[in-house]
Amino acid sequence: VADNFPDFMEKLKKHGARYVRTMPPEDDLASPLGRSFYNCYQVKTNEELEKKLNTVEGLEYEWQPDGALKVTSEPIPAIRMIEQQGNHAIYQWTFHNSVIAAFVGWEDSRNDPKKAIRFGNDDPMDEANL
Repeated sequence: VADNFPDFMEKLKKHGARYVRTMPPEDDLASPLGRSFYNCYQVKTNEELEKKLNTVEGLEYEWQPDGALKVTSEPIPAIRMIEQQGNHAIYQWTFHNSVIAAFVGWEDSRNDPKKAIRFGNDDPMDEANL
């Protein structure tokens, strides 16, 4: 990736990534993202959930008209340098979080995978890079 998309890799190193996900109030077994926000955040009430979400600096959330919750994560590291694997020295960058999984798999009636991931500075990620 670094050879083919050096600017993309530099932005990932510098800004990290933010994930955008809309979660229902009840588990949705038909969805690959089907955990409810209660289940995902291990809370029982909306008040308890908001209290938990408000402790995360940079995280944004918005209640949807249908009762679902749209969450935009705080900027988090997207890649990391691997220096050792077992007893072998390896120096390469690897994806540290779900950058590719979000782009190709976070799709259901509430989530569009093309909008599920952005750079930590809120710039969109070019689909050609993903």
